[in-house]
Amino acid sequence: MGKESLLEHESAHANGKAQSAWRTILHPRGYAHESTPEERKAIIAVQWLVAIATSYLIFATQDGNVTEPLPALLIVLCLLSAFVVQRIPQEFFDRRIIEPGLLALNSILIVSAITLPQQTPWDLLLLFFFCVFIAATGENLIHVGAGCVLLSLAFLAFASPYAKDMSLLEPGFLIRVPFMFGISIVYGHLANQIKLEKRRAEKIEETMRLKRQWICALAHDIKTPLNVILGHAELLAGEYAGPLDPAEKQSSIACIRNNIDGVIKLITEFLDVSKLEAGTLNSSKSPVQLNVIAEDVVLQQTVTAREKNLTIVLDLEQNLKPVLGDGHQLRRSLWNLVSNAIKFTPPNGRIKVSTGMNKKNIFIKVTDTGAGIPKEELPGLFTEYKRLKGAANTEGTGLGLFIVKTIVEAHQGSVTVESEEGVGTTFTVSLPGPDTTRTLPSLRATAQRAKSERPKYANDEQRVTEESPRIH
Repeated sequence: MGKESLLEHESAHANGKAQSAWRTILHPRGYAHESTPEERKAIIAVQWLVAIATSYLIFATQDGNVTEPLPALLIVLCLLSAFVVQRIPQEFFDRRIIEPGLLALNSILIVSAITLPQQTPWDLLLLFFFCVFIAATGENLIHVGAGCVLLSLAFLAFASPYAKDMSLLEPGFLIRVPFMFGISIVYGHLANQIKLEKRRAEKIEETMRLKRQWICALAHDIKTPLNVILGHAELLAGEYAGPLDPAEKQSSIACIRNNIDGVIKLITEFLDVSKLEAGTLNSSKSPVQLNVIAEDVVLQQTVTAREKNLTIVLDLEQNLKPVLGDGHQLRRSLWNLVSNAIKFTPPNGRIKVSTGMNKKNIFIKVTDTGAGIPKEELPGLFTEYKRLKGAANTEGTGLGLFIVKTIVEAHQGSVTVESEEGVGTTFTVSLPGPDTTRTLPSLRATAQRAKSERPKYANDEQRVTEESPRIH
């Protein structure tokens, strides 16, 4: 295989992987909810419950005589429905069409059983519809079951013909309360499953809507740097003002590189989110010193901060213990937080990166003097594709804080935000500290090695100050 064909092969391979990633993002199978074996068993169990309870109701209302064709047929249909549901393949449960069908079938069977006697017990029929209403509107099975039992007892006490001489052995009690309790559980479970599926569908639709909006924003954000790259490439090719002097060439090359880096960052965030959603983002755990990460992240963003004349202060705990985690991912989380602070802090502002610890946790904070975040936007701040209302003209993907939260939670940690409009915002990442009940020589060795590899300064603030006049 020649060099040219090898390059074509590698390019095609990379293009295929990229297309696969985009297809995964635009058609997220991970969002589609598939019924679990436990959910299938639960549906089968409640169907057996309704079949047995309805058969019991028919048997009781017929005084134990089910020789008539219609009562016998109804009992057979009830039991047969449970047998059929038990043998339905899993794929039909995955399509989420079983629950609505069972609601309709069971309603027909139960109403038929109630109206089967020559003198229809209308109080029981009315009680049944009240229980169905409670099941449809109840928040959970406990509320539904309790509500239906209380309603049944109220009917027995005030509306039932057995109210004056009520005994636990009377047919009115034996039929109504246990039957309605069982039916309430059945309808409550099925109604709850339908509500959950509706919420899932709404969530999928909302996520896809946000993704469509974000893709439009991504296309716009990519188009701008590509136009800049094209313009400087044409300048370098001498298509406008002729050949450039060396300084102009270096300026154009630097501008092209910066814009390419911006495009790569946008696409990388997008693809990494798809990996986070699929659970395929590689992560390895090792001792990590957050002080070292904080210094490196701040130093790497020095140029960006200097362009806005921002002051960055490092306030690091000298005796900070290491954490067990993925250093690359934790660095990325802090990078996103510092980058956000730089982006949303006005010129001449101040950003503070601090570390600390308590008995259980090690934390790192990023505080800025930006405009702050409105209180109504704080609850959804860490959701994917979230853009602040006032950030329409600010370049970004709306994925940074979502990535931060996902990475931190993967380390059994938490990230919180405190903000006051006109004052600033503080993000706090809290991670579990090392287990102090066991000796961790590797943790200590790693921390000592990390300290020995960096230049010796009197304190961390001095180090950053000497390397960058605008960072203290």
